[in-house]
Amino acid sequence: MRHAGKKIIVSGGSRCNVLPEEVDLQTDFVTESKPAALRAVFASWSLEECRHWLEQDVGLPLALEAETRKFFPANGSERAADRVVLALGGSSFPKMGTDGTGFRVLRALGHTLRPPYPALTPLKGAHPAGSQLAGLAAYEAQLESVPVRTPDGDSATPGGGGGGGRRKRGARRAARRSLLFTHRGFSGPGVLDLSHTFTMAAERGGAPPELRVAWTPDGAAAWDTRLQAPAGAESVAARLRRGGVPARLADALCSEIGLEGGARMAALRREQRIALVRALTAYALPIAGHEGYAKAEVTGGGLPLDEVDCSTLESRLRPGLFVCGELLDVFGRIGGFNFYWAWVTGRLAGLAAGKPLARGVQEDMMMQRDISNKPSYPL
Repeated sequence: MRHAGKKIIVSGGSRCNVLPEEVDLQTDFVTESKPAALRAVFASWSLEECRHWLEQDVGLPLALEAETRKFFPANGSERAADRVVLALGGSSFPKMGTDGTGFRVLRALGHTLRPPYPALTPLKGAHPAGSQLAGLAAYEAQLESVPVRTPDGDSATPGGGGGGGRRKRGARRAARRSLLFTHRGFSGPGVLDLSHTFTMAAERGGAPPELRVAWTPDGAAAWDTRLQAPAGAESVAARLRRGGVPARLADALCSEIGLEGGARMAALRREQRIALVRALTAYALPIAGHEGYAKAEVTGGGLPLDEVDCSTLESRLRPGLFVCGELLDVFGRIGGFNFYWAWVTGRLAGLAAGKPLARGVQEDMMMQRDISNKPSYPL
């Protein structure tokens, strides 16, 4: 089962009627087995003992509803605890239950948040030359996010995160990874890794960066040389394909700079060659929007690390509150890095929150060991 206790949550009209007031084994249960066998099972734990366990051991106070004669959690679903780990996730994929509740809890408790934004999310935009390239993958693409510069020379785009504060205002280049054309725009690891530079600006009112893509590993000089090599009757699109550009993309890029289908290399003018080199090595993706939290793999922004003790992840404002995962102002790129962050922070917060309990258990074990080691004397 993917989530434990889901049937408990929906019972009693989602109010969780956890126990009846009384029980009659003959009328309240149905079985084709022997009644004596049923009685034997229930004899191991009475209704009163079960209720005592829920209230005293689990710490869940129960209230009897007079009309239905059922026990429900008292005070709704509230539970008091001295130490709590907040692990509610961010706002990405809200259909999975991560709807930003954790951020609202942190704000209500007095914490400041770096405004959250969707990250690792597909981007919307038109394909080269207005063509439909959905399903096409450019496996050797490399993207670069270039901030828009203001008249004073500073970046108008908010920082890109990761690797230290000073680098946030500069251009960010993704590893050479695939770019996937979708029906609505662009996806794939290369796009997702840099999508936050666009979504952060969009969510915070900054100027969006320009996302440029080099479709192959070859740089401008290499392509310029290739496009000036003897051609014969070879078409421009064929020359691009020989350089590693997917066929449909090669046709679209030729159309983008105004070359007719089947245009020959011998007829390629200088200004067309320059435009084509730029389209091959620094193509500006026409980004028009993003898919938001609905398709974002993670959430950027969140609780600044200086508001927690980084050795325990305990809140500096609310002792006993521990925060982990996406609620913190950290996320990783595609490739398992966000799982690693979740495992590390979940472990750190859990160990710190449970340390007093673990200490108590250890003391009890030592006490039991001492008692068992004492010599016994016959009366």
